[in-house]
Amino acid sequence: MYFSKKECYDDTYLSLCLGLLGEEEVGHLLNYYRDIEHYECCSGIAQAYKDYRKKDYEFDRGDSS
Repeated sequence: MYFSKKECYDDTYLSLCLGLLGEEEVGHLLNYYRDIEHYECCSGIAQAYKDYRKKDYEFDRGDSS
């Protein structure tokens, strides 16, 4: 099955926000898609994790930007 970068990003970001996917599980997810050579999806997952961590950092600091 093929997923676009955007689909992988959206699924990962939403799953992280809802608590369905733990931060420690992102590495396993990346390894899975890397093993099947689906690098576009890996890129979406990595970007979603980065944006999720940035959101948490800004929230913790109290930034509203």
